Amino acid sequence: MAIRIRNYNDEAGYSVDFRNVCDFLIRINQNKVITPHYLWARWVWQFGPYMSMINLSKIGVFEDNDNIVGLIT
Repeated sequence: MAIRIRNYNDEAGYSVDFRNVCDFLIRINQNKVITPHYLWARWVWQFGPYMSMINLSKIGVFEDNDNIVGLIT
């Protein structure tokens, strides 16, 4: 396992990173909800009027073989 940490891209809107984070949140909560206060719907919701797009690149994305395995928000 070679974990890589990178910044979320600074592309506003529904980018590839956006969709990959959504998929990650769905995947980790699929069999049992382990992040009840941060489900995929909250990720989608925060991209509404409350999201500061200038801070997107401050989100940390942990990847293993190009699969998201963790986030720092």
